[in-house]
Amino acid sequence: MAQITGPSRLKRVMSTLQKLQIGLLQDSVYSDRYIRDLIVWAGKQEDLEISHLLVHAVPNETAVNKWRREFAQHGIGWLSRALLKSIRFVEQQVLRVYAGGKYRDHIRESRIDDLIPTALSISRFSAEEVAKVRATGCDVLIHGGSGILQGEILEATPLGVLSLDHGDNRVNRAGPAGFWESYLEWPATGFVIQRLTPCGGDVLTRGSYPTKWFFLLNQASLFTKSNVHLKNLLKRVARERSLPPAEDPVPYSAGLLRGPSTGDCLGYTIKLAVRAIRKGGSSLIRYRHRWSLSFAFTDWRRAVLWRAKTPAPPPGRFLADPFVWRHQGKTFCLAEDYAYSKGVGWISAMEIDGQNCTRPEPVLVEPFHLSFPYLFEFNGTIYMCPECSASGQIRLYRSTEFPRKWDFAKAIMSDVSAADTMLFEKGGRWWMLTNLDPTREGDFGAELYLFSADSPLSESWVSHPANPLKIDPIGGRNAGLLRDGERLFRAGQVQGFDRYGAGIQLFEITCLSLGEYQERLVSEIRPGFRKGLLGTHHISSSNGVTVVDSVRREFVW
Repeated sequence: MAQITGPSRLKRVMSTLQKLQIGLLQDSVYSDRYIRDLIVWAGKQEDLEISHLLVHAVPNETAVNKWRREFAQHGIGWLSRALLKSIRFVEQQVLRVYAGGKYRDHIRESRIDDLIPTALSISRFSAEEVAKVRATGCDVLIHGGSGILQGEILEATPLGVLSLDHGDNRVNRAGPAGFWESYLEWPATGFVIQRLTPCGGDVLTRGSYPTKWFFLLNQASLFTKSNVHLKNLLKRVARERSLPPAEDPVPYSAGLLRGPSTGDCLGYTIKLAVRAIRKGGSSLIRYRHRWSLSFAFTDWRRAVLWRAKTPAPPPGRFLADPFVWRHQGKTFCLAEDYAYSKGVGWISAMEIDGQNCTRPEPVLVEPFHLSFPYLFEFNGTIYMCPECSASGQIRLYRSTEFPRKWDFAKAIMSDVSAADTMLFEKGGRWWMLTNLDPTREGDFGAELYLFSADSPLSESWVSHPANPLKIDPIGGRNAGLLRDGERLFRAGQVQGFDRYGAGIQLFEITCLSLGEYQERLVSEIRPGFRKGLLGTHHISSSNGVTVVDSVRREFVW
């Protein structure tokens, strides 16, 4: 093999010295697809690498002793374990075909020691074993195994031990990951990335996503999405050579959840059967979620929604995501117009005259789905930035005859999975609030991002240092932008358990700069303003007209 000499060798050596050295602490040389994905990803990075695999296993542990240890840790007896394994087995078969089979390998394990340059075996965390860890020269450890770490191992590397825990430690500190949230029908399933300490951990990143309707789907989605934020944290640590500030700890006031009992497993099975029957039956008899618009003829602050007028949507369609715009003395409402038979939406417009509005008329149709027709004005021209995630772009359309004719202007972002984008000018700069899905799974319900540029037509948008601003299905997804003079209010969707668009939260944007973003919750809009409503998820207001959408179940043929 030829030797590398001169500047090339120096460059290679310097590159190696500058890389963040990461040690992976595991129970075994076998691991799931998510740890494997992390290792493969790290191997492609220029500023970090997983250089050591540290396998921590109890030596000569019998099957009985292992069961006793797991029972003491999780409180799961043999019958509960058998039932839980049966649930996992059945749900894994469903995952093989559900959602296109993208989670088919969710619980499959494979060897990872062939992917990491050096592997060490550690039986116990004695002073001698911890010294072996220190000698690796790792900057930080990632705890990818089970159990609780204590003692000197927590300080064996300069940056300590990081752990990605799949659960919101403010309300749930029990496993298995994703089970209790689905069983108890919580709207959100959380995760934390923390540096482990003798008292628990210092939380560095926190987030949550909408809870899925069955356990293993919820777990697979959570693992996939949270892995992205572990990668982002490692990139930041490699760049700054320090950990980000930890959040302040708060008391734990939730109940004590342990591993599911036999009764819990049976109860979950019954709940799951009811959910599956409800979903399958509703689809079979065309009992669908149907969105409609409600018009209140007043400013948004004074809107009394039970008085609003709600015209019936056109047959076989629904209307959602309204945006109100005043142009040349007339008021118009543009909205998503969705046809059940086609499975795709387009943008339609209605003229509001007094307290009446015209029937929706299609004004922008593309081969891909369109919704959320956000409107803004720049240099005397009206632009639309609709949700068109199926195109892989954030696209702008220019009005040539408002509201009926639109020309494609440009894509201001490409190769991106984005939804519900809003652009506005503030302080001499243009800002973009958008919902991104880094995993490209089509789930935009939680992650909110902010970008800025000197023009809304720019193709060079600068990511805000606070990104993502939110990782939260309670208020994370955009639901409209409201104004009160110079004050700006962002509407955010509230997702429910297995329910999209359960409500709206209104946030006032209190601080907006190149280095800081802050908003505060000022109000909530719930779907109680009309009998039978299941949710509401968008609001718009202009010149004394306020429009919200709402959803109910109806037979739609």
